[in-house]
Amino acid sequence: MKLKCILFLFVFYISNIVFAEELDLVKYKQAYIDQIKPILEKQIAPMLERQEDPEATLDFLANGMADCQVEILSYYPEKYQAATVNPVVAGKGLKEVTKDVNELMKQDIETGDTTQEELITMVQSSREHFIKCSKELDKGLNN
Repeated sequence: MKLKCILFLFVFYISNIVFAEELDLVKYKQAYIDQIKPILEKQIAPMLERQEDPEATLDFLANGMADCQVEILSYYPEKYQAATVNPVVAGKGLKEVTKDVNELMKQDIETGDTTQEELITMVQSSREHFIKCSKELDKGLNN
């Protein structure tokens, strides 16, 4: 009985951690969308003017980019995920967070916490996923 109780508490604890992480990702995605929409709107203004429903197109692209970003985060260790997600959820700008994470990666290479080869592999994998994700977004936009 005691073992069952311990196992139950362990499973409950783990499920709460997973739920909290998922909740942070939901908050991250929304904060990402809130920050990327105005940037997108400026960058693709001429294309939006030709759309039947520009707001729907903008929402589709911002949501798609946020989904891609969340998926890309999975290619990085938890340390870099947290360094990305937590500040954005707290309201820090995407550009500034990117700069901070890049600095963290540089420091990790200098201290030996990660190797340049490991980092290159992470970046290449995430870049490949970004390209695939971008193509899927483009297909969805053209349908």
